Amino acid sequence: MTIPVLLALGSNLGNREDYLRRAVKELRAAGALMAIAPLYRTPPMGILEQPPFYNTAIRLDVQLAAREVLQCCKDIEARVGRRPGKRWGPREIDIDVILYGQQIAAFEKLHLPHREFRKRRFVLQPLADIAGAFRDPQTGKALETLLQECPDRSSLELIKQNWFADDPQF
Repeated sequence: MTIPVLLALGSNLGNREDYLRRAVKELRAAGALMAIAPLYRTPPMGILEQPPFYNTAIRLDVQLAAREVLQCCKDIEARVGRRPGKRWGPREIDIDVILYGQQIAAFEKLHLPHREFRKRRFVLQPLADIAGAFRDPQTGKALETLLQECPDRSSLELIKQNWFADDPQF
C-alpha cells in the first residue's frame, strides 16, 4: 500500500534552484513522484539577515514508514550539500515532511502533521498548488482553505511555474 506524502523544500544559499532540483531527483528513489509545485522566492523567517529562499513542494507516494521518509530526507540533505548551521539560519537545502497520509503522530524529531505548517504561507502556497483538496488530518480542512486562513501575509514571488518541466524523467 502506498501513502501520499507531502514534502516542503527550501534553499537560500548558492544556486538555490540547483539544490532543489538535485533534492527532487534524489527523492524519486523514495517513491513515485506525483507532483511538483511551482518555484517561489520568499523572505527569510526567524533570522531576517539572510538571503531570500526559493521554496517548493512535492507529493511522493511511498511504501516507507514515516520515520524512514524523514531519514531519507535527512540523508538527501547531506548528499546534496547541507551543512550544519543555526536553526532558521541560511541553508543549502531543507526538506520537511509536512503530511504523511492522514497520520497524526509524534516521534523524536518528527511530528505529523508538521507542527508549524498552518502558520507558514511559504509552505502552504506550494502545497495548495499541488494538493489543494488534500485534508489536514488534525483540522479536517483542505490545504487551500488553510492557505486562505493563514495568518502569514509575507510575500511570495512566483519564479517558475514549471521549473522541472525540462527534466526528461518528469
